[in-house]
Amino acid sequence: ELCAATNSAATRELQTPVRVASLTAMARTLLLAALCATAAAFTSAGRRALPTHRAAAKRAPAAMTMEDTYWEGEAPPSYVLGNLAGAPSALLGPVSGIFLIIGLYCVSASQLGAPLSASSVNPFYIAGSLCVPVSWGLHVAAWIQKKNDM
Repeated sequence: ELCAATNSAATRELQTPVRVASLTAMARTLLLAALCATAAAFTSAGRRALPTHRAAAKRAPAAMTMEDTYWEGEAPPSYVLGNLAGAPSALLGPVSGIFLIIGLYCVSASQLGAPLSASSVNPFYIAGSLCVPVSWGLHVAAWIQKKNDM
């Protein structure tokens, strides 16, 4: 029985390094796959041979218009908001408030007045503090939509 107990303990001791090694190998494989996927995102889909010489293309300069920076009235038109052009002011205002509350909580919880060290910095609070400038942008978007009766 002593020999059987010794063998099972030795087997357990051998399995632990094998598990760690297999997890390390798996992590390396996943890291390599992620690196390859990232590199593949920046390559062109269809490869073709580069031309031996390039002719200089003469293009006329694009005509500049001032419609993007000039507007009549108190607020710019809604199209300056891009993807948020269709969002109503009644939605953008409360969302701006929510982002402001989250951002201010994260700023206050990150203890900016205390000395910073690796153990005192919480990355979630740092990321959450970015909600403050986003809330300002949403507030401006809500104001634009309100002035444009949206």
